[in-house]
Amino acid sequence: MTEEVCRETGKYSMKKLFIQILKYSLAGVIAAIVDLAVFSLLSMYHVYYIVCNIASYSCSMLTNYWMSVNFVFDHKKGWSRKKEFTAFVGLSLIGLFINTFSLWFFYDVVFINMAGNGVENKGETGKMICKVGATAILLVYNFISKKIFLEKAETRKRIGHEINGGHND
Repeated sequence: MTEEVCRETGKYSMKKLFIQILKYSLAGVIAAIVDLAVFSLLSMYHVYYIVCNIASYSCSMLTNYWMSVNFVFDHKKGWSRKKEFTAFVGLSLIGLFINTFSLWFFYDVVFINMAGNGVENKGETGKMICKVGATAILLVYNFISKKIFLEKAETRKRIGHEINGGHND
């Protein structure tokens, strides 16, 4: 069975999408570990949690960029690495806003109100729990935005065609 035959049946594209999602998940786990490790390290030195978030997110963004362009997504034809990196950073800045807002909301609005007076003893743990929640929200945004803007259009069109049951709607 050749690659072309598989594309016609749709099996190649779904297999490629599944593998791509697995690679994206692995890259995401590694970037999340970098994010949480830097956040935790800076928190131990009592750096304000929003500053910790911006620094840790920046480190994880660079990690994720390297893995995304080298292992996860196909290079977008006609784009230089500089243009690709600029688009990645632009999308990541939106992601930083989503992540920081989610962290602030989970910690300052939800956690502080739920923890009440005992927040001094639970603050660092609470920040980490809220950081994990904010990171989870970011996962979906990151995959969709980077797939749309960084991957070549032909791959997205072929996979979309297959998901629609072979119909171009």
